[in-house]
Amino acid sequence: MTMDAEQEHFAAKSIEMAEIYRYREIPRDGWNPLAVAAVLALAVGLFYTGLMSLVFWSSPWWTRWADWVVGR
Repeated sequence: MTMDAEQEHFAAKSIEMAEIYRYREIPRDGWNPLAVAAVLALAVGLFYTGLMSLVFWSSPWWTRWADWVVGR
């Protein structure tokens, strides 16, 4: 089975391109959307937790507990 000149040319070209793309650097510019979403979710969660903590500790726990028990 022999290859003609055109097949040889394309075979050589595909090998050459494979070598080029094998060691090609992957561009790393820009932000990872998943990481940005995770950091934003963490920031919002921590902010909300801190806010609720301030609300919770702004009055004595026993009054809040008693209000919750009697349904006020």
